[in-house]
Amino acid sequence: MNKYRILIIVILNLVVVNCFAQNEVNKRMYKTAIKQMNAGKYEDATHKFLQYYEQNKNVKKIFPKGRVNNAAFYLGIIKFYHLDYVGANIWFQKVQSRTDFYYYPAFEYLIKSGKAYSEGDFDKAIQYSTMSITKKPKKNYDAYLIRAKSYIAKDNSAKAQKDFDFIIKNGKKSPAKAFALLFTGELRSAVKLMKKLLRKDKKKEYYYNMASIYSYLNSKELALENLEKSIKNGHKYPYYFWKTKDLEEIRDSEEFLNLMQKYNIEKPEVLKSEELEKEMLAFEKTLKTGTVELCNNFIANYPESSKIDTVTYFKNELIAWQISKNDPTREKVEAFLEKYPNSTFKEEAQKLLPDFNKQKPITETKKHRDYSIYCFSNIGYVDNQESHSIFNLYIDDSKVYGVASFKTANSDTGSGVEKSVFYGSIRGDVIDVIEYFEDGNSTEKGIRGRTLILVNEKVLKDITAYHITNLFACDNEEVRMNNIDKNAIVKKVDRELRYRKFSTLYHFDNHYNIDVFITDLRRAVMLNDKDAIAEMCTFPLPDYYGDNAYNKAESYHCRSPQDLSYRYDKIFSEGIKDAIIKRSYFEGGKYNNIKEEIRFNGSTNISPRTILIKRVKGVYKIYALGFLS
Repeated sequence: MNKYRILIIVILNLVVVNCFAQNEVNKRMYKTAIKQMNAGKYEDATHKFLQYYEQNKNVKKIFPKGRVNNAAFYLGIIKFYHLDYVGANIWFQKVQSRTDFYYYPAFEYLIKSGKAYSEGDFDKAIQYSTMSITKKPKKNYDAYLIRAKSYIAKDNSAKAQKDFDFIIKNGKKSPAKAFALLFTGELRSAVKLMKKLLRKDKKKEYYYNMASIYSYLNSKELALENLEKSIKNGHKYPYYFWKTKDLEEIRDSEEFLNLMQKYNIEKPEVLKSEELEKEMLAFEKTLKTGTVELCNNFIANYPESSKIDTVTYFKNELIAWQISKNDPTREKVEAFLEKYPNSTFKEEAQKLLPDFNKQKPITETKKHRDYSIYCFSNIGYVDNQESHSIFNLYIDDSKVYGVASFKTANSDTGSGVEKSVFYGSIRGDVIDVIEYFEDGNSTEKGIRGRTLILVNEKVLKDITAYHITNLFACDNEEVRMNNIDKNAIVKKVDRELRYRKFSTLYHFDNHYNIDVFITDLRRAVMLNDKDAIAEMCTFPLPDYYGDNAYNKAESYHCRSPQDLSYRYDKIFSEGIKDAIIKRSYFEGGKYNNIKEEIRFNGSTNISPRTILIKRVKGVYKIYALGFLS
């Protein structure tokens, strides 16, 4: 009997020793990850934290759960500060599911308030910072600071002063106090306090704070000096260098860019995409609205843009037109048309000429068209080379088929010719198509989306990511196609789509941006692309109207993409489609507590439903069908 007892004791000792040995291994792994994160080695730290989390996430008794939660939280922070907000939310949610410890949500709300402030969403910044303060009322001075700065941006100086006073009174050893002094006009005191903090502890964060204060004071050299010290000490999160407002005064300087290049801190792709999207929206607005002021704003805001030449040309055209149209002799109008033969104002200019009444009137395009073939062409310049674009369109009611060619005169290689075929839909005057480049050496070769605006039978607008081009009715019978084989076009494009589905038509990775999401949804609706729309939905997809027995209506509840495909025509009614195409939506927080919810204003008396959109795990999704009162 004693032998068994001894054996049991030995086994238990071995188990305990092994457990503690494994605990030490895990503890070293955790500490190594912390050191790597603090040193700015984020890839190595991510690997270690992930390894630690996976090995210990299910252990509840022997190993401390706190380190597991910390590992998950640090993974979220690393993702967040690298602007991967979707990945960050996934890890933050894992922490929330494991513990209700106040620190985690308080810090999560804090960094989200900072993001909202950087993006100019001051209401959300106030909301998140207040939530952070609620979770952690004591010593949460950074949350008070972000809220105070947001109040200043909203011209609420009284509330801002109250938060600043709280920080100055209580945050004696906090960098937040230095910023509070800065924003209340105590500039010397702000610098003096940060220097004092740095003398006591040369933290990388303190150097960054010192750089931020000098940036606000337009002391570029001192800001860059402290910024480099911060980087050398391991402060390398792209978020702080490229996203926050702290370094706005020096961010565009050559010295700042050289410093980023020196330490290989690149601007994240997500920021590049956002900036390109803003630039494109500003570009479209400039050309559509047509004012000299907007042209000047675009040139000032985007000096490095590839579209500067186009905007400058358009600005000169605008100025020339404003001078010419008021000439009573009409000589300047004739000179204007001679200089700008493809001008946006061509029709308006022609109407001012004496012989205009002899010309045939321009008829507006009908919303629903019978079988028609149009030919449009344009002669312009790309990179100082003459280019010739020709579009032949076959429009049959709401369907569009076409063939396009693009010729560029090149002095070295001769003429480059690119050809494409496309098909899609037209609603009102908006045409959205899937285009396949089949010839030439185009960088666009393959499948892509294209948007056209059929202004009338004489004018077609071609809208790309780089410019908006006006094409005019073509009288050259040599380039006009009297017969377009629509079946051959569909077959050719569909064959290519089988291999390239979604590749260039949609931007699912960027659906954290509502404008990108709506653009993709609009394209999918125009093309009746049910697979793409299913990709933009969550499943199951409830029907809040039909699922309610009180309404005595058929339910359009979709459990899967297959259900959505079956009920597609009922869910996406003509009213909903028109609303999506016209971008006619509004925030739906008025009807419930989901403040970020978006509803399209497109229900009808026959089907009073609308689609509901909100962020799901960081990206926008159609998450339900709802009743639009």
